[in-house]
Amino acid sequence: MGCYLGLDIGTTSTKAAAFDLEGRLLALRRAPYPTHSPRPGFREQDPEEVVGAALGGLAALLKEAKLPEPRALTLSTPMHSLLGVDAAGRPCMPLSIWADTRAAALARQLRARPLGLEIYRRGGTPIHSMAPLCRLMWWRREAPERYAA
Repeated sequence: MGCYLGLDIGTTSTKAAAFDLEGRLLALRRAPYPTHSPRPGFREQDPEEVVGAALGGLAALLKEAKLPEPRALTLSTPMHSLLGVDAAGRPCMPLSIWADTRAAALARQLRARPLGLEIYRRGGTPIHSMAPLCRLMWWRREAPERYAA
């Protein structure tokens, strides 16, 4: 016997699920967390809330569902989220999620330049405000204390 565990750390919540070896759902736990918009274009989450929801959801699933021995754990997370951490690896700012558009003007400017096309050709990702590169550029210009962290 055994089971497979899945942990989906999504934009609005974390979902922890267990499946039997044939892929049938055995148990599911969901732990929501808010997205904050302190200013226009900002979409942020508290990294401690996200981690707490993920670990708490997985712990609740394992404790409450009386599951067979897990054989594997799979993870899924949103692309293009960006988190600054200090030298010890601790978060030093809110988690900037993919929906954050504060760097939209910088993305448009970069996209209009030959460098933007070259970045796209080499990396394969279109220049967009959700791209970490554009948000790092925004932090360097608009929030140098965060960028330096």
